[in-house]
Amino acid sequence: MSLVVSDTSPIRALAHLRQVELLQILFGDIHVPPAVASELRNPPIGLPIVDIGTFGFLLVSAPRDQKRVEELLHTPRPRRVGSLSPGSGTRLSGGL
Repeated sequence: MSLVVSDTSPIRALAHLRQVELLQILFGDIHVPPAVASELRNPPIGLPIVDIGTFGFLLVSAPRDQKRVEELLHTPRPRRVGSLSPGSGTRLSGGL
């Protein structure tokens, strides 16, 4: 069985379409790093709040390897200026 971890964008986009439940249909439980949950609760100006607590299949789970998260947060990405957001770093760290 696979572990599915989500970044902010798919949840935000599906919430906008009122279709977040598609994630559960496709994947079952979805793990959401605390940084991603925070980004959804405290969005940039102009974006709505997404309350993942209303979706029982979206599980907030902290990554196990915080050192790897920090490494990813400070690793420049190709074809993009800047570094990863906290949510992306925890998602890319390979798990929870």
